[in-house]
Amino acid sequence: MRDPAAARVFIVGKNQKNGFSVSKVGSHDHYMDTLFNRGTETCRQLYDRVGKKSLTRNNIDTLARMLCERGVDDVLETNVICFSTNSSGDFANGRNGSGKEVGMRLFSTLLKLIQPQVIIAQGKSTAEYLGEHLGSPLPKPPEKPGDLDQVDVGGTTIFIIPTLDPRHFPEWNLWRDAAESGRSYLEGVCDRVVSVLDRGSPA
Repeated sequence: MRDPAAARVFIVGKNQKNGFSVSKVGSHDHYMDTLFNRGTETCRQLYDRVGKKSLTRNNIDTLARMLCERGVDDVLETNVICFSTNSSGDFANGRNGSGKEVGMRLFSTLLKLIQPQVIIAQGKSTAEYLGEHLGSPLPKPPEKPGDLDQVDVGGTTIFIIPTLDPRHFPEWNLWRDAAESGRSYLEGVCDRVVSVLDRGSPA
């Protein structure tokens, strides 16, 4: 998106695993331009060029594509902690602690500035940290179809789904939507996102 402020939907994970080498990115101005898709290289092109392929990326792409197929292309992909570490345990190591704090402030700023109508939060840790940001505890991701996976907090509809990490994704990828057996669970989530956006208010 050239105008992230127009995003109606956030797809949110916990934090990104892979960082970028400064020497490969180039100038700070170039990096900022890529973040807003306004220069010679888009954010995704930069990611594909200098980043390491995330194991979760294909599944995030699938979710984004499913939304786009339903006419929802104003989607911002981000994290509740906008700071790269190889694992959650790394937050306790040196500068990573301050990086975590700054990363959480970045996400809080995004929420305040953009105020998306819908957030799709993937994974247990994401839901926990997102609840901290919102000042309202969120339920855990569902363990089976039909479990609570949708809440309204301050006018934003939040869908809490299991992790898109491929190490766990196969465990729930074949779920069928509890309301309509002909579609997958993830398709059902996307259809409900469209319903929320069409109404212009939480479901």
